[in-house]
Amino acid sequence: WTYGLDGRLTKALRLKGIKEFKAKDFGLKPIAAAEFGPLVFINLNPDAKKEQLVENFLEVHNRLDERQFNDLSWVKRVEYPMECNWKVFVDNYLDGGYHVEHLHPALTDNLDISSYSTKVTPLYSIQEAEGVGDVRVGGHALYVYMYPSLMINRYGPWMDTNM
Repeated sequence: WTYGLDGRLTKALRLKGIKEFKAKDFGLKPIAAAEFGPLVFINLNPDAKKEQLVENFLEVHNRLDERQFNDLSWVKRVEYPMECNWKVFVDNYLDGGYHVEHLHPALTDNLDISSYSTKVTPLYSIQEAEGVGDVRVGGHALYVYMYPSLMINRYGPWMDTNM
């Protein structure tokens, strides 16, 4: 099928003989979409508005923008099969740095763990810590979780995402 930029169905092949088919009833449904730098977010709720999507995550956008996330280049995609319920993985990500000292010694050496802070809202959380100047982490690490399943890690010259 072919649609116009307005979402209207303009061509549907092999539908001859289908009774009461009306192309006007099969257009694309509008969705709220917002761009935050290189990222595009959508909300499939038919009542959602783009402005609300932007407003809900404005702090996230601003915090990432402070870290120049618009100036990054894509490097590669890596997949890590997780043999656990996704909520367990998210819980681990959101533990406020509790596990970092015990399971990530190289990262711990490059963060000022005493500066670790967490802000929690109904739609996202922001965890951050000052870096000690290491090339990988730089002067600051920012970890953002956006409900229900997006994690954005911005530190040093890197930004990686987990879904």
